Amino acid sequence: MRTALLAATAALLTVTTPATAADTVNARTAVTFAPSVWSAFKAEGVAVDTVGAAARVESRSFAFGCTKKSRTRSRGGLVFTSQDASLTMRKFIVNLRNQRIDVTIPGVGKVKRAFDLTKVRSGKRKMRAVWKVADGRASALNRVLETKLFTDGMTMGRVSRWLECAEFEVA
Repeated sequence: MRTALLAATAALLTVTTPATAADTVNARTAVTFAPSVWSAFKAEGVAVDTVGAAARVESRSFAFGCTKKSRTRSRGGLVFTSQDASLTMRKFIVNLRNQRIDVTIPGVGKVKRAFDLTKVRSGKRKMRAVWKVADGRASALNRVLETKLFTDGMTMGRVSRWLECAEFEVA
């Protein structure tokens, strides 16, 4: 399984730059899966859970504390499990300038443009966008999780970011 994970994402590796103290603000990023995606996950036996500093805030919503500079770097991540396979994604980097989400996969590294952002609405303190599987990424997700759920351009749900907010409450 690890070999499949490495093969699926090896061409996408880059080096991650660490966040500095100047980047840190009291902020949170939340991802909410669309009801149809969540139902498909359940039907196929795919479970989603948190890793590290992430927290489940509703049945299909997950929140991360984050740092902010020109892009938002989240602490924690999500783990997708399906029967004997699993995929952990950490450090979601929401890049508004390029309208994408980069993730870090332990043992593999940073995967640029794992997901695309569309319908981005951004203000001084809040951002909302639609979160979609980036072109060319669905086959890697399906291969690693041993499923056929994902398609290129598939809407995963919504991403939201709040700056200078109070700590989020876990449901």
